[in-house]
Amino acid sequence: MSQAILTTAMDILRNLGLIAIPFTLYFAWTKIGFRVIVQPTWGEKRHAASGISRLTLMNMKDRSIAVFHAHAVFEGMLLPLKDFDPPLILKSYEAVNVEIPEVSDFYVGDQSFRWKAGLDLHKIEIFLSTASKMVKCKHGSPPHRLGFAQRRGLKIVTTHTSTFNGRVYNNNVKYAIGYRLDGIEQTAFVDQFGFVDWSLAPNMLHSENMVNVSAVRHALDASGIERIIGRYYVEKLERGN
Repeated sequence: MSQAILTTAMDILRNLGLIAIPFTLYFAWTKIGFRVIVQPTWGEKRHAASGISRLTLMNMKDRSIAVFHAHAVFEGMLLPLKDFDPPLILKSYEAVNVEIPEVSDFYVGDQSFRWKAGLDLHKIEIFLSTASKMVKCKHGSPPHRLGFAQRRGLKIVTTHTSTFNGRVYNNNVKYAIGYRLDGIEQTAFVDQFGFVDWSLAPNMLHSENMVNVSAVRHALDASGIERIIGRYYVEKLERGN
């Protein structure tokens, strides 16, 4: 191999090595140490002590963390939030919601303690007790869609959801039929064209049977449906129910 070819090969390997260094450092960073993002949620209670009601924890490292305890630190005080038994395994790049148990009261020594109204949650430090050290979480939250829309000059689309017995409906639905089938509570909707969304007969009502609740009941009673579903009720639906 000539000296020129050898030099060129060495240069290529050297350049490849320089290119690989940032990737090596990055992947090493993802596996070394701890980095957990936290988003606390405040819970205002009347029957229990108000305080942090939930922690959203996001593991930003490519390694799992075993968490034994969660604590809050603020104004020179340490407040236990939750003990995990068995420990919470926060997997790599995983996000979990942790519900904080309710308590009746807080005390510092023998003095009753209450959280200050309007307390900035970002001023509260959240620590996780792991097998090797206390990990201080970094506050963070996803970007809000309102700010995102404003920066891009986008219009905000809002949503409205009407429900009846846990089912979502819109203006196309005029009536709801509540009944039991095989011992299970059921709800069927009747749309503006008279279609009933159940697997029973009749599943279509004529327009003259759609004028009011009494007309719907009369049509259903005449069909003998009560022999199958037993007692039932019909309710007229309006948006916002």
